[in-house]
Amino acid sequence: MLTHIFDLPDQIDQARARAATFNLPDEWKKPANVLLIGTGGGSGTAGELARACLHDQLAVPFVIASGYDLPAWANPHTLVIAASHSGTTEETLSTFHQARARGCRVIALTGGGTLAQDRGDVLPYPLQGRQMPRALIGEILVAIFHILHQAELIPDPAREWVDTITTLRAIRDLWTVITPTEQNRAKQIARLLQNHTPLIIGATPDTDAIALRWKRQFGENAKVLAFWSALPPLHHDEIVGWQADPLQRQFAVVLLRNPNESPAIKKRFDATRALLTPRAGVVIEEWATGATRLAQMFSLVLLGDYVSCYLALARDLDPTPVALIDELKRVMGQ
Repeated sequence: MLTHIFDLPDQIDQARARAATFNLPDEWKKPANVLLIGTGGGSGTAGELARACLHDQLAVPFVIASGYDLPAWANPHTLVIAASHSGTTEETLSTFHQARARGCRVIALTGGGTLAQDRGDVLPYPLQGRQMPRALIGEILVAIFHILHQAELIPDPAREWVDTITTLRAIRDLWTVITPTEQNRAKQIARLLQNHTPLIIGATPDTDAIALRWKRQFGENAKVLAFWSALPPLHHDEIVGWQADPLQRQFAVVLLRNPNESPAIKKRFDATRALLTPRAGVVIEEWATGATRLAQMFSLVLLGDYVSCYLALARDLDPTPVALIDELKRVMGQ
């Protein structure tokens, strides 16, 4: 898993080259809305990250469906991206078949399985990577951005991808396994999180989806329960839970911040840090880096991926296998 994390900028670079071969038919361009069907740490998380990153660029609704049913509003003017690395995800296939039956314009973003079967009404977009779905976050996001650009919904993201690749190649050496803890922020964070339950706090719209990514990576890689939340909603209810909860010292709070956050969000983060520092076991603050929004997003994604793996290794666990998911699939298949 650490090798896959280190290779993230190269994965993005290679995915961009392959994306150039995918072209959207003219009649599929400028859809009324976009529905991404996907779930889990790969496809679902990629959709959430795309939604957050493009919130002020998309002029049409961009919705993520992670259950079994197609939303009632989906119609022939809807562009559907059905994303599943395996091509066998039960929920995705259920919604995918409903989208076809309703006449939606459907793209199958997959590496194989049922979703990859040749169908005249479905446009295939093959995923090439063979690693675990959660490690394909770069390739899946490149595909989503390319499809949205082809659909004439967003500007060409080429410059942002170049900055992202450059940024990730510059910072990955700071966190790689051979970099000692004294100079390795990812290892330092993992050490601080030991014997605590992580609570990752982001902010809408800049870092909330990244907080979700961290939470999911802690589950799959580190094999620990983790939670996430977002500002400003946290300040309207959840914050009161810190008033007198006897378990509050067990939490390690990670605040994910962006250098371009608004003054209002900055004030809320600062207030959150002040309120939680005397209550939580640990409070950590991490800032995104990079010249563009996409690079900033991926800088925190990469950091979280490394932290989750180092936390697994600190607990003498292999971050790659997901035994409980395998067991759950076996039970569901009975």
